[in-house]
Amino acid sequence: MPVLGNILNTSSVMSGIIVSSPTPNATVTLTLTDTESPEMFRWTAGEAETVNISGSHSAGKLLFLKVGNDAILGRVITLGSAFVGGAAGIFTGVISKSSQLLFISDGTKFYEVTRTIGI
Repeated sequence: MPVLGNILNTSSVMSGIIVSSPTPNATVTLTLTDTESPEMFRWTAGEAETVNISGSHSAGKLLFLKVGNDAILGRVITLGSAFVGGAAGIFTGVISKSSQLLFISDGTKFYEVTRTIGI
């Protein structure tokens, strides 16, 4: 049987990704810390939130969002003008679950690649 290479684990997949935890609020600003490296922002929404981007980025930059939902309501998250695609930029979380979204930049805006709601 041919060898397919090393088995990836969580630490190898996350290698090189900058991880930040913004403060939940009615408006959440994701401050990019690097123009090229992939970045992940993770937090738990406690209310309806609008998510905006601050900082510069290069074409090809990957941006991951992992938004947890509290145990009260399915929180409505609105993606600001820096985001393009996916159900008019709105998603509703699932009580006590997380949502994950992946975006790629063209150097100006972040375009949605995929999303998984309620995991």
